[in-house]
Amino acid sequence: MLAKVVRSWGAIGVYALFLGWAAFTLYMDYTAPGRIAPELSQALERDGKANVDVDLPFTPSAFHVQALQQFGTIRRMRGQTILMRGVTKAQVQALARDVFWIDRLRLSVPASQIQEI
Repeated sequence: MLAKVVRSWGAIGVYALFLGWAAFTLYMDYTAPGRIAPELSQALERDGKANVDVDLPFTPSAFHVQALQQFGTIRRMRGQTILMRGVTKAQVQALARDVFWIDRLRLSVPASQIQEI
């Protein structure tokens, strides 16, 4: 009886969903460090908090801004980048691991250091 239940289509569907979720989680854990720029990691080790530029592969909508607000304070948006203020190391790691649509997390450059071309 138990063998029949384990081999049923419903059980196979549950197994497939679990394997898909596990594969996605492993992928996100494996690729997360590559989304964090080295200078951001250094600044977080040194200062504990940093202003972060979150680069996206698209122009963010209200949904994306609200999703990122779980991880810190949104300063402003500029094109395909959302600027966040006072983000901790744990928050940066969570962003890189949990939000699959982020391309890159960079250390935000203060406006006084931006050079016009």
